[in-house]
Order: sequence, then C-alpha cells, then structure tokens
Amino acid sequence: MPRSLGAASSAMTLWAFLGVLMLPTPSRASVIAVDLAAAAEVGELPMRMAIEQLDRWEDDKPVRSRAIVHCNVGRPALWVMLPGD
Repeated sequence: MPRSLGAASSAMTLWAFLGVLMLPTPSRASVIAVDLAAAAEVGELPMRMAIEQLDRWEDDKPVRSRAIVHCNVGRPALWVMLPGD
C-alpha cells in the first residue's frame, strides 16, 4: 500500500473515531433547542407525549442503564459514516 494511502486511511479512521466521541454532545444540545422551540409553538404536553413515544420506539432509552455507552456504537443504522465509507 502506498504511504500516502496508508496515511489517508489512518487519518479517516481517526477522524471517524473522534466524531463518534465528540459529535453527540453538540447534537444533543441542538435537539434540545429544537424541542424547546417546538414546545413553545405547539405546547408542552403534546411535545412531551411525542418525545416519550419516540423514546419508547428507540430502545426505551429513558429506562436503560447508565452503563450503556452514550453514542451509537453498535447501532450501525444510526451511524452517519459507516466504517467502509
């Protein structure tokens, strides 16, 4: 394998790994901001009910153990960039 290809491959692997570690935090803050704006528009009760239903559909996150990793590792359907991309 040419040296530049190996360096590019290593850089992409590192970039993807760092993204998995760092992106959940700003993403979560953005989702909360959008939820608050929507709640101001349609009301808190309909938003709360919708969010709770979505949580039930997504692996019951509110009742999962805190020991489970915070990101989407092991859930390839939710990955932005697959390892082979």
